[in-house]
Amino acid sequence: MAEVKSGRRPYEGTEVAYEKTQQEVVKLLGKHFAVEKASWAVPLVAKKVAGAFEIETKDGVRLTIGYEVPLPALETLEREVRASSRTWLNDDQARKKAEAEQEQRARELHRCILHDVKARIETARAGIETTEQAFMTRYVAFDKNGAAHPVGEVVMAGLRQLAAKGLLPSPTALLPEPRAA
Repeated sequence: MAEVKSGRRPYEGTEVAYEKTQQEVVKLLGKHFAVEKASWAVPLVAKKVAGAFEIETKDGVRLTIGYEVPLPALETLEREVRASSRTWLNDDQARKKAEAEQEQRARELHRCILHDVKARIETARAGIETTEQAFMTRYVAFDKNGAAHPVGEVVMAGLRQLAAKGLLPSPTALLPEPRAA
């Protein structure tokens, strides 16, 4: 996945609680789909922001959509905090500031995920693409042990195996040629 570098992170310094955005998205989901489950969490213990929901489309297709985004390690954030501090910090001060920074980044990522969901719903509502197409990269499949796997990753892994055996061109070769400007 390409990483965008800029001076600010998305939603950095935002004062509005992400729960407000979450309520809007769940309301939007309920308005346009039969929502079975919607669970959103900021599990800092697991060092990631995760969310999932199940919807039923107008055609009766049930989909599980999932997001899982890793957070920067606390040790990395401690180094960043120490490097950006104008005064010397003891270990306890650096740890507390790093934990606060990790929580802030979790809120920022949570908001990004929710806005992504909202944008995908709006493209489906506008008829730009179907619900299935809008969430294709976020579908979650469960293996026999109940572990969740993004369908896009499973498909790409299968395509890579076929390409390695010479049965298929590389996955990037399947992409359409870029259009001339």
